[in-house]
Amino acid sequence: MERVVSRLLRRPSEWDPWRKGLAGERRVGAELNRLGRHGWRALHSIPLANKVDIDHLLIGPGGGVQHQY
Repeated sequence: MERVVSRLLRRPSEWDPWRKGLAGERRVGAELNRLGRHGWRALHSIPLANKVDIDHLLIGPGGGVQHQY
């Protein structure tokens, strides 16, 4: 309810940073997924220990890291 009232009154809420972060994560994920047509593979939200995760992992066509000079 607090979130709805804050949005209606256009006041910042404690949810704003979380929503902006989620929107950014989705945008980055979508861009990384587009690299699939070039042989790359993107993995998202890989869980680790202690409730930590890797947001995005990009794997190159050869399975390793590619450098561009």
